[in-house]
Amino acid sequence: MVRRGTNRRGSAASKLLLGPPAKLLVLPGKDSRDYPQCLDEVLVLSAAGGTQRSTCGVLDRAIPTWCATTRRRRHKLLDMDFYRWESMPKEVLQEKIARKVISGERAMVAQVFLAKGAIVPEHHHESEQITYILEGALEFQIEGRVMVVRAGEVLRIPSEVPHRAVALEDTLDLDIFSPIRLDWLTQQDHYLRRGE
Repeated sequence: MVRRGTNRRGSAASKLLLGPPAKLLVLPGKDSRDYPQCLDEVLVLSAAGGTQRSTCGVLDRAIPTWCATTRRRRHKLLDMDFYRWESMPKEVLQEKIARKVISGERAMVAQVFLAKGAIVPEHHHESEQITYILEGALEFQIEGRVMVVRAGEVLRIPSEVPHRAVALEDTLDLDIFSPIRLDWLTQQDHYLRRGE
């Protein structure tokens, strides 16, 4: 018997209930974390005994609350990308600055390579920025303050805050932006390409 239920957060969700509370049998060779990828067929075991085979068409009602609750969410889970930094192209912006970029719809990450003496001119952007120094050191100037961020340290720069940086030594940093930097993706970041 299929009837509608509510998840713990109170939002409308649907569950498959077979008499006493149902349990989910994960398919052979599948861990429960892989469940969103094996939704074509699921066996549901009733506490009273016996199994029922559920097809994907029923799963919008049958899927338990601990898993993705809508077909749209499940498709999003399957729409993932995998990258290796060594396979990403390096874009040379000027003699002392280069980068590799990976972008999603709402967030972007970049490896930025700065040779000693490289200057990132003052600029600002809508994106919140998190800079993690992997190697080397950068001196930042932010609203009249000067701070040095070294390997293993992280700096968060809020949205629209003007900032400038100078590489005190050869540096590799990881920059994370949200939302994405369209100026980087469309090569409209002239401030970075021309330098100072």
